[in-house]
Amino acid sequence: MLESFVERHTRTARGNKVLIGLRLLLAIISLAVLVIHDVQQYLKASQPQPLLFLQPAAFVAIIVCVLTVLYALAVKKYAGQPRMAAKLAFVQITVDIFLISALIWHTGGALSQFVVLYLISVCAAAFVLKWNFALIAAACSTVLFSTVTLLYSMEIIPEHFRANYPSTAARLIKLGLIDFIRLLLLPSCAFFLTGVLAGTLARRLAIARLLHEEIIDGIGEGVVVLHPDRSVSYNNKEVERLLLKQNIQQSTLAQLLGEEIDKAAQEVLRGRTSRRMEINFRRSDGIIIPLAIRLIPVMDQEAMEARGVIVVLDDISAEKKMEEFLKHRQRLETMGQISATIAHEIRNPLASIRGAVQEIG
Repeated sequence: MLESFVERHTRTARGNKVLIGLRLLLAIISLAVLVIHDVQQYLKASQPQPLLFLQPAAFVAIIVCVLTVLYALAVKKYAGQPRMAAKLAFVQITVDIFLISALIWHTGGALSQFVVLYLISVCAAAFVLKWNFALIAAACSTVLFSTVTLLYSMEIIPEHFRANYPSTAARLIKLGLIDFIRLLLLPSCAFFLTGVLAGTLARRLAIARLLHEEIIDGIGEGVVVLHPDRSVSYNNKEVERLLLKQNIQQSTLAQLLGEEIDKAAQEVLRGRTSRRMEINFRRSDGIIIPLAIRLIPVMDQEAMEARGVIVVLDDISAEKKMEEFLKHRQRLETMGQISATIAHEIRNPLASIRGAVQEIG
């Protein structure tokens, strides 16, 4: 049930911005690889080579950089609109897969060094969009990659690549069954396997983010996770608000709540049973607040021993005030009952006296 809630209502925070930065980084790396390769070809070639920016592969990388700038402007324009952000991310990933396919077609098909970029697009689909979009991206990558490989096998090869790498082009034309399995089937399986793994990881991260950012920080109770030596390994924001302390993870339980609670935590670790306590805690501003503290052992299922303690802090000031109010109300009710009883006991003799006086009269 929690996974379905996450899939319907959560998105990776700042996903489009991360995707834009990743695309820009990959475009720069691709250009750097092409520049290095162009320099090597220039040193080996006996005749002049065309400028790098006039070559199709470099032109594709430049298009990616231009589109990245346009995407950044679109993200800024549609900030605060989750639906438009999701659509924009879908457009980015789809266009990227087509551009990667064009880059691969111009740089050697199945033997291109840019085939790995498909995996990055599949992972981006999983983490920026819903997890099942990773499988869609993997399917699109497989179809386009297969198309490029088949085009090469049908001798539909870019002229500049055929001229610069005749031996590689000839090798890709005459592909046997084993070559198709090695160059086509294995990468396609890798695309889908990456989609499944990235989708599963994205779902778990989304659930962890939901639990951490929305549930644990929003339950209204302080949560502290302790190591076996009672040093703090995690705390939510409510703990800092309750205790008025910063840098809690640099403290121990004794420094936070006192020696009494620290001894109770040691007993919980030894006995592996939960415990509940109430204390009056004096904050740094001098105000004393009543705290209900629950100590819960974290069990290691394999070793069957406690590997930590969860401390849950709850401000029970309202409950204490309600208890005082109920006690005060109960005292008033008791006094009312006593007053009614006394009045009744006095009223009866007075009625008898009044009747006797009337008879005497």
